[in-house]
Amino acid sequence: MADVTPPTPPTFTPVRPDVVPPQTVDEPEDRSTITWGVGAVAERLEIAASTLRTWERRYGVGPSHRTQGGHRRYTERDIDRVELLRRLVARGVSAQDAARVTRSLDPDNLAAALAEPDPGRVSSTDPAQLVDSVMKAASTLDGRGIHELVAEALRRESFLETWRGILAPALMRIATESSAGSLDAEAVELATRVVMNQVAAVRPAMPTETADVVLVTSDRTIDSLPLVAIDAALRSADVSTRFIDASMPAASVRGLVDRLDPEVVVLWSSSFGAAVLEATLSPGSSVLRASPAWPHEMSLSVGDDDRAVSMTVATATDHVLDRLRGKRSRR
Repeated sequence: MADVTPPTPPTFTPVRPDVVPPQTVDEPEDRSTITWGVGAVAERLEIAASTLRTWERRYGVGPSHRTQGGHRRYTERDIDRVELLRRLVARGVSAQDAARVTRSLDPDNLAAALAEPDPGRVSSTDPAQLVDSVMKAASTLDGRGIHELVAEALRRESFLETWRGILAPALMRIATESSAGSLDAEAVELATRVVMNQVAAVRPAMPTETADVVLVTSDRTIDSLPLVAIDAALRSADVSTRFIDASMPAASVRGLVDRLDPEVVVLWSSSFGAAVLEATLSPGSSVLRASPAWPHEMSLSVGDDDRAVSMTVATATDHVLDRLRGKRSRR
């Protein structure tokens, strides 16, 4: 019988499937596309950066690019998805369901959804409804919603009317609900910061060599929001002002105040800082001392006996204007 040599079994080289590595690029492939870091997106959409990270981690709505160093980078389409998620959550849709809808949309449908009017934005002029809308936006960490509501209210009414009817009541409710534990502290910080920025932009101060009124705070600016409101109210009354925050050392305050030569100085402090600042001022300066006074907006020392009286921003503004007129009449 002839020897039969069994055939050599064929050898196979394993074929590895094409695996697309995770995209880690310093720039997107399309160089005309700009990408954004989480901080920039948070500022642009006025959503807390921690909220953006939570939405990415829990619901998969977030950046589609990362740098070589692992930093999250958002494209414009990523930002659109975040914005749609924000709108849906603000309407009362659960974040999980809103994220599922947001992820399912192709670019055309995503653009169409964002082109629809946002029912979360109210057009009512009723102060109570606007306060409710600000509260709702704060509870969902919707900084852009707060911004638009406040901006629209300021366009319709004078600053003091908006402050008295909408801003002060909304901030009071936000603080009260936070104290009761029904609203996260992050919502208080966000709402206060957005309102403060809107108030400061009511009528931007023009750089001048002198100022009628100088307002000085030894607290964080965000903690002295009523003083920021007084500043805006005075500027709305055509009074030239200069606002000095806690970033300036007390030793430098006197030199600046001396150069500005104001008629009135308003000092704000919740601690001993006001006394330190006042000690730096030139003798004879007309000084009003202000501080927080929960549950009122503030307290202000008025009269020669320095009696501290709780009052609103509007009343405090009137006191400053009265002091200013009194100084001018004695010239």
